Amino acid sequence: MLIALPYRSKNPPERFPYVTIGLIAINTLVYIATSSDLLVIREPIVEQWAVSHNTLSPVRLLTAMFLHGSLLHLAGNMLFLWIFGAAVEGRLRPAGFLVVYMVSGLAGGLLHDGVQGILNPDLYSLGASGAIMGLAGAYLYMFPYAEICMFWWAFFFWFGVMLWRAWWVVLFYVGTDFIMAILSASDGVGHFAHLGGFGAALLLMFILRPRRDSERVSDVQAERAQVKDYSLLSLEDLETLLDGSADDMKLVMAYCGRASAEYDVGRQERAIALIHEHALRLIDDADPQDLAEAILNVPPSASARLPAVFLLRLASRLERVHCNDFAARVYRRIYDTDPRGAETEAALFRLARLMERAFNNAEYAKLTYAEALRLFPNGEFVTEASASLRRLSGEATLS
Repeated sequence: MLIALPYRSKNPPERFPYVTIGLIAINTLVYIATSSDLLVIREPIVEQWAVSHNTLSPVRLLTAMFLHGSLLHLAGNMLFLWIFGAAVEGRLRPAGFLVVYMVSGLAGGLLHDGVQGILNPDLYSLGASGAIMGLAGAYLYMFPYAEICMFWWAFFFWFGVMLWRAWWVVLFYVGTDFIMAILSASDGVGHFAHLGGFGAALLLMFILRPRRDSERVSDVQAERAQVKDYSLLSLEDLETLLDGSADDMKLVMAYCGRASAEYDVGRQERAIALIHEHALRLIDDADPQDLAEAILNVPPSASARLPAVFLLRLASRLERVHCNDFAARVYRRIYDTDPRGAETEAALFRLARLMERAFNNAEYAKLTYAEALRLFPNGEFVTEASASLRRLSGEATLS
């Protein structure tokens, strides 16, 4: 006899799994409310909310998904929900995740009723395992090569831990359910519910066609699960993850920061292209100094594709967090890239003001105000720039 139990997935989710954690919390709270001394579910609850062939209804199918017979039943299901749910939610996003979860749970309940329920019309079934096996099916489709840490125990004497690919893990459980269902095992487990949930989710995956991770991507994700930080991955590993998805702004910034410092024109151009593609999100979410450094590492000709208004907003944000040196360099980059551009007058004026007030460099400020007036004699900042230049020149004369 072999018992195998997953305890960790080396496949970090693409976004925080709010729904997965919420479902774990809901199932746990429902169990606390419906159990007797946290040991077993109360019989009246089973009769009122679980589902049997004689009480089959959409409402009962739904409520039965949130009931658990014992603490061990709950713990096992919630472990599997966490192992498979977090990554599935990250890939499908909350709405898609919930669709898969609910459809799988309902499909599992219907298949169980269609086979075992008819034979035992008074026997109640409950539990989230049909929905959770649906998540396992979705996981198998999207992350077949993900590494899962397994605890195993064989013949009561041998035990240990090992790494399995996800497809081995899922097919092990599906195969066990299939064999036990064929043998009509009376072990109190809804094997047909598991198979129904698994099949429904797999069918949904072939309809929805979400992105699938290659073996190489899964290997890099396993490495990231160990080091916990994109910055510790190699540039090649970061490129592997980007080729799969460029929706994670931490990943984008980790790549751009590293690639922009490389003497590789292709990588520098890709970094600028990513910044341009995700400009709206980066300007709000990224560390402004890291973002500025990535941009300033590349030549002005490479960063020319970035809108000047984006650079202007970045420099303003740098000023707000008192990164004045980087702000000045970004203002200067706008001027170097396009001396007569639409945003250049504002960049020169703000640079001059920064030099005057933050750096106390009156000479540089005077030259910058003068350059702004020369390039934009009828510009928006003419009055203020002229006044500042006269004041600085007068101060210099008095001194």
